[in-house]
Amino acid sequence: MDIEKKLKEFKKYYEKVEPSRNFMEQGSKNLQDRILQLEKSKTERRFYYLRPFALAVFTFFVLIVISGGLVQASQKALPGEPLYPVKRLSEDVTARISGNQVNRVENRAGEIVELSKKGKSSKQVQKAVEEYKEAVDQAKRSRKNTDDIEKRLEEHEREFEQIKKGSSGEEIDEAIEISKRGRNDEDKKKDEK
Repeated sequence: MDIEKKLKEFKKYYEKVEPSRNFMEQGSKNLQDRILQLEKSKTERRFYYLRPFALAVFTFFVLIVISGGLVQASQKALPGEPLYPVKRLSEDVTARISGNQVNRVENRAGEIVELSKKGKSSKQVQKAVEEYKEAVDQAKRSRKNTDDIEKRLEEHEREFEQIKKGSSGEEIDEAIEISKRGRNDEDKKKDEK
């Protein structure tokens, strides 16, 4: 019990003691520093969650810009060139979204013309002619823009005739036949209606 009495005396003595001015100033400064530190950590925590999101958005936009540039650069690619698959993929996406097959037919015909002008091997030209045939068949099956396709096929036939004058190739004859058949099929469909 003596201990309890002693503790009570110490408590009374302690309560009477006034802290020094230096102690009060240092305590106030420590308290302000701690408050600033807590506010800063709250702000950092807020941005901690925003950083991954901002990085994802930035990465998305960079990929869009790069892929857009890649698609644009691929538009002049010919069969066998590295960017040609990108060109075909962009055409497929565009055709599926719009339902318009004219662009495909136009591009395949342009590839035949370019490959022939550049004097590429008959194997490459033959592959381009096969792809042209597929594009014409797809356009006919879609039954959209039939008048436009017919006009384009007529133009292609004339272009192929011009190329044929400059070079003799079975591939060009085949491309001319595909254009004629494509047009004749369209004519038959109109007659049936």
